[in-house]
Amino acid sequence: CGNVTITQQVVIVSSSISEPDNIAFVTVYPNPASDQVTISFELTDHENVLIELVNMLGQVVWQQQESLTSGKHDLKINVQSFAKGVYNVRIKTKDGIVDRKLLHH
Repeated sequence: CGNVTITQQVVIVSSSISEPDNIAFVTVYPNPASDQVTISFELTDHENVLIELVNMLGQVVWQQQESLTSGKHDLKINVQSFAKGVYNVRIKTKDGIVDRKLLHH
């Protein structure tokens, strides 16, 4: 009887995408949605914000640019005419991008 040594290499890959510090508490509701969706978020400062709905092909199907003050914001979007499917709700500020999934049924 001899000693058997087994060596195993483990590679840990970490992918951490941090959201910008100037936007917080981003929620999209109701989700799934059929008629209207509300995008709710808070800004720490006055910001120029671009809000987009992007389909799974990467096409921007809706967008709105706003100059918003600091504080809580609720933006309502009528999605009734959009094709059913999965969308990314994308909020862009000068500091970065926040993405949330939306299921339209």
